[in-house]
Amino acid sequence: MELPSFTPAEAALFDDQFDEAVFGRIAWYPNAKLTDRVRLADTVAIARIVTASEQPTADGGALVIVECKTQTPPLAGAAPEPTVRLTLAPNSPSHRFFRWQRPTLLGKDVVLFYRRYNQAGEERVHFRAEPNIPAVHLAVQQVLSAAPPPP
Repeated sequence: MELPSFTPAEAALFDDQFDEAVFGRIAWYPNAKLTDRVRLADTVAIARIVTASEQPTADGGALVIVECKTQTPPLAGAAPEPTVRLTLAPNSPSHRFFRWQRPTLLGKDVVLFYRRYNQAGEERVHFRAEPNIPAVHLAVQQVLSAAPPPP
């Protein structure tokens, strides 16, 4: 299967971030990109954050590598992989939150929207994570039950 390229438009949807509501900083509200995320994601699934580790980078920074165990059935899309590995770069707003709040985030469930891409000849997973709350589940179901956009 040929994977799509990771373009700036795709990066706006799957921005490798956890919504701030996951961290308990704000209330969750659906944004305008939710419909496209649901329709374009390979999978939308509930996922438990099980590990978070740091991997040094060549420039002296550190990537945060987050492993999530998914639950079936998915909320949308294909059956999820049992484990999804997410990467938070130092320039991601979620990077600092994750480093500070790691103990409170381990074991937490999120709704994970993810898609595989061809990026510089390699397969990469890009994602968006939202809080695992009924409002997110309802918003996903509303997208799935709405008529698809005209071609």
